[in-house]
Amino acid sequence: MKVLHIVGGNLSGGAARGAYWLYQGLRKTGVDSKILVQRADVKDKNVISLTNNKITKLKQIILSNLDQSPTWLYKNRKRVIFSTGFWASFIHQFTLLIDFGIKR
Repeated sequence: MKVLHIVGGNLSGGAARGAYWLYQGLRKTGVDSKILVQRADVKDKNVISLTNNKITKLKQIILSNLDQSPTWLYKNRKRVIFSTGFWASFIHQFTLLIDFGIKR
C-alpha cells in the first residue's frame, strides 16, 4: 500500500503534526508513506517540499502575501491566517503523485 499525506503548510500546525505522526506510524509498520508539504522543516527523505530551493521559497512567500492582500482593504478583518485561494499551488504537476497512482 502507498499513502501520500498532503499538508498545506509546514509541519508546525496541529493537523500537520497529526499527519506527520500518522506518517511515522505507517512507516514503522512497513507502509510506503510519504508527506507532501509546502515547506519542509524536518530532515526526512520522505517529507517532500514544494519549495525545495531559494527561488521557489521566495515565490511562495510573495504569492502568500499577494493571496492575503485583498483582505488588507477590509477594515473589520481579524488578524488570523486567511487564504483567498487566488494563487494556489498546483500539486497535480508533481510526478510524485503519479508514482502514487494519482492521475492528473
